[in-house]
Amino acid sequence: MKEKVKKRVQELCDVLEYIVGGFVLIALVIAIITLIPAIQVFWTTRTGGYAFIIFLEKAFSVVIGIEFLQMLFRPNSENVMEILIFLVARHMVIGTTTPYQDFVSVISVGILCMLRRYLHDTKDRNVWAKLSWNKNPQGPTVADDYSVNEKADDKYAVGENDNTGHTKI
Repeated sequence: MKEKVKKRVQELCDVLEYIVGGFVLIALVIAIITLIPAIQVFWTTRTGGYAFIIFLEKAFSVVIGIEFLQMLFRPNSENVMEILIFLVARHMVIGTTTPYQDFVSVISVGILCMLRRYLHDTKDRNVWAKLSWNKNPQGPTVADDYSVNEKADDKYAVGENDNTGHTKI
């Protein structure tokens, strides 16, 4: 009984998520259509100092909306990192900020990019499995420095790879 209720609530949440996603999609289409007159306004007032900033603010809002929609339907760490990077970049480019705020924004974008890269690397390949000294209970040895690569025919390998992940010298 309890499992059926949990299953029904989860199904209801999924349906509500699709409904909200549909509303966000409709709002994005409207926002994209309103970019066309914004381009015309930008073109006529392009000599003004803030014309490009106003257009950029609208364009960033559409891009962030698209990223949010992707995050809603495909929730993963990469989509979350992308939307956070866009939000910080939008704040830094569009907003009137102090040099300290710009510095903090640059540092935060750098940290987010490093996290994104780290999460992407660990998803694509198991970095820790490639380090053979993790398998050696005595810790790393001189021979382990040459056995980090998976393939024995790799240009950095020094000898034949055995089944333990170590390279025979």
